[in-house]
Amino acid sequence: MRIGIFVHGLPPRSTHGVESHTQAFAEALVRAGYSVEVLAPCCLPGRALYSQRRELHGSGYGVTWVQVEGPADPRHMARAVGAFLDRERPDVVHLQHMIHLGAAAIEEVAQRKIPMVYTAHDFYPVHETLNLIRPDLVPFECGDLEMQARVNQARGFLDKLSGLGDHHGTVLLDQPGLANQLGEASAVTLRAILDGQRDGGLEEARNEVRLRAEVMRETFAKVGRHFATSGMLARSLGRELGRAVELRPSGIRSDHLSALPPACSHGGPLRIGFIGGLLKHKGVHVLLEAFAQLDRSAELHIHGASHDRVYVRLLRERAAEVGAVMHGEYSRGELPEILAGLDLLVVPSLWVENAPYVIREAFAAHRPVLVSDTEALRESVRDGEDGLLFAQGDAAALSAALRRLVDEDGLFGQLVTGINAPLSIDAEARAYGQTYGDLVRDAQVKKPVPVLPASVEPFAERYAALEVLPTRDLFEKVQTGLEKLGTCMGVAQAPADLLTQAVSSGSPTRDLLLDHDRALEWLRKSLADVEHARDEMEKRASWFQEQLASAEKRAQWLSQQVDHGESTTGVERDWLKESKQDLEQERDWLRRQQAETEKTNVWLRESLDQAEQEAQKMREWAEDSIQKAGEETEKANQAMREAAAETEKANAAGAEAAEDAQKAQEWTAESREQTTAENEWLKETAEELRRENRWLQEKADDGEAAITAAQASATEATRALAALAQERDWMRGVLESRQQELRWIRERLTGDAVPEGEDSSKDHAAIFAAHEALERELLAMHSHERWLYTELATIASILESQSPGSEALVADELPRALASMRAAAARSMGELVWRRKEMLAAREGSDRLLARLAAPELADRIRSWELTPGPSAPVPPVVDPEPPSSEKDEPEGGLHWSAPDGIPSDDEEES
Repeated sequence: MRIGIFVHGLPPRSTHGVESHTQAFAEALVRAGYSVEVLAPCCLPGRALYSQRRELHGSGYGVTWVQVEGPADPRHMARAVGAFLDRERPDVVHLQHMIHLGAAAIEEVAQRKIPMVYTAHDFYPVHETLNLIRPDLVPFECGDLEMQARVNQARGFLDKLSGLGDHHGTVLLDQPGLANQLGEASAVTLRAILDGQRDGGLEEARNEVRLRAEVMRETFAKVGRHFATSGMLARSLGRELGRAVELRPSGIRSDHLSALPPACSHGGPLRIGFIGGLLKHKGVHVLLEAFAQLDRSAELHIHGASHDRVYVRLLRERAAEVGAVMHGEYSRGELPEILAGLDLLVVPSLWVENAPYVIREAFAAHRPVLVSDTEALRESVRDGEDGLLFAQGDAAALSAALRRLVDEDGLFGQLVTGINAPLSIDAEARAYGQTYGDLVRDAQVKKPVPVLPASVEPFAERYAALEVLPTRDLFEKVQTGLEKLGTCMGVAQAPADLLTQAVSSGSPTRDLLLDHDRALEWLRKSLADVEHARDEMEKRASWFQEQLASAEKRAQWLSQQVDHGESTTGVERDWLKESKQDLEQERDWLRRQQAETEKTNVWLRESLDQAEQEAQKMREWAEDSIQKAGEETEKANQAMREAAAETEKANAAGAEAAEDAQKAQEWTAESREQTTAENEWLKETAEELRRENRWLQEKADDGEAAITAAQASATEATRALAALAQERDWMRGVLESRQQELRWIRERLTGDAVPEGEDSSKDHAAIFAAHEALERELLAMHSHERWLYTELATIASILESQSPGSEALVADELPRALASMRAAAARSMGELVWRRKEMLAAREGSDRLLARLAAPELADRIRSWELTPGPSAPVPPVVDPEPPSSEKDEPEGGLHWSAPDGIPSDDEEES
């Protein structure tokens, strides 16, 4: 038996509860021996709208994806569904969820008279708000169409506000633990809309809601059997749809969950978990607030994701505040590992929850569950036996229930012991398999059996067997038959080419098929129009009859009043006579209308009879065509038998040719193998050459980058060398000036006498001390000059030794060396500034000494010999002004930071 399943999504593109359950259900049906085809809409990049692509799942069932982008157009989706049904020919269609397929898909199935089964997972047949939750997260009752209209109006208001993101039709208002998402003015407007105090567009919303409810009620009346996964949902839908909805709980796959380690066997704190979509109506923020009221004897782990990024961000911030862990999105394959890391599960739903699959999965893993106290969830969790109930949306009540599990000894073990094994997915598949069989048998009983001639019955039976086959199976049979026919008749053309040529555009066969399709479509439409017109005319005739009966009653009453005219005044008698005349005229008009209606009905009946006659003619024509096709087939069989005899004769004559052809084929095969080997070698060689070219190109790119870096480093080093050379020339001028000054002082001290009456021994001692200090400074400057020459020589040798392709030292060593030299140069400049200050102090002492030893004219002449400072050398930028702290910080390549001999260090300066 072939089963078609309609669902609004399927893993891996959609991994929510119904989608994952449908995948497991399809696998269970395949294990039970059914052929399963799933139809699901999705958004595939780069494909045309409403195009279809079939994939064969590894478990043995097929999936046909219909391309959609946003809300689907009912007409285009109906055509896509019709194409799927005509191609796959399912015996039964099982409707799992129709939110993205629409009611038009059900109409397509009903037109083909295919039995249908519907499993309700939410309130889709009655409300477009599937979870019955208002935008302020307050639930409303099933069947409250007035509130549904207000909710639609409120959602339109939310769509116009910014900063809410993908809000899914709800916002946070007065919720525990999180701030309001709306300002005061917007919140007041939203509450006014929900209270029915804003009339703008409300009446239009009411009309749309009522129209949808009527269409859905009529559409789902065409479904054979209705089921719901909870008693609450079955009662609610049965009341609103006006028909029986049966309870049938959903099963799960539990073999991978039953072997998990027991809960609370780790000896640590209680591990609380949430698994599901992070949507506001799921109540995750209530769970976070309840956890915040506990002490740290428990952990909270939240697994799931959502497109509502604003809400997810608020949850992450709150989770960080209370110490909970947000794990993010998960896959179905990770579920055993997730449940193994939890001790219990919490379902804090704010909406009218139905029968969550996660509760059954937790029970399969022997984990108790805490749920909101709602009508449907009380069917899934027994309070105090396999879980606990708490007031819906009450964080304090949830916190108290969690605290009981932490504080009360034995309570957790009692709940684990009371867990019953959930229904298996294979048991659910067997139950639905029995339902499928009942529906197919009922449909076969109702199907009329045509009366055909005895000669045509075998052919008709074969035709009926082929008619129900899926298109791909039918094509396989056609190809097999064509292959046999071609072998018998000696046709060398491939079967696929023959089939393509037969049904390609412009072929007589294709034109005939298109004409038949158009004729059948016109007949269907004509019959539908006639039936609709007949219904309308019958309604109109019934109304006329009611009006006629009412007019006759009024006329009879007026006649009675006229007959008793003696009790009435003259004016009243006149009015009664006029009324009677008017009523008689109205009665005559109604009778004429009734006669016209009868004529119209007669015409409609004749039209309907004519359409039926045309349909009968079409059926007779089809039977004649079948009979003619049978005769043509018999002729073809006779021709095939004659061709087979001729072929037998030709086979004997062509035996030798076959041997020669066999040898030629062997030689051709050997040549083909050699050619294939050569081609493979050429491909490998070409691939190696391409890899080598890519390697050479990468090396060339690296060499160009290294050359560019070396050139930049060389330019920077050249600038640094020029600065150092300028500083060296300036220092030489300073040294020469100081040497001249020392020579003059030495000549002065040895050549002139001390004036009489003055004791010059102390002055001579001070002069000699200053002389010795200047000598030390001179030696220090000579040492610094030698150090600069050494460093410059090292840099020059490094630059000369590096080739353009050796980028290691240029890119690594030289910048560190230049940085060290900049730091040393900056330090030297600081030393020179300090020395200048010391020399200025010595100059002041020399001036005082000259004033005492030399004549005024000689002292003025000596003061005119003031040293003019040379040009200041540019100071390079300092990269690291501090000397290295240890040997490992020293730059490589022999460039060590050290002050030249004779220049005091920082410690010496401070002393």
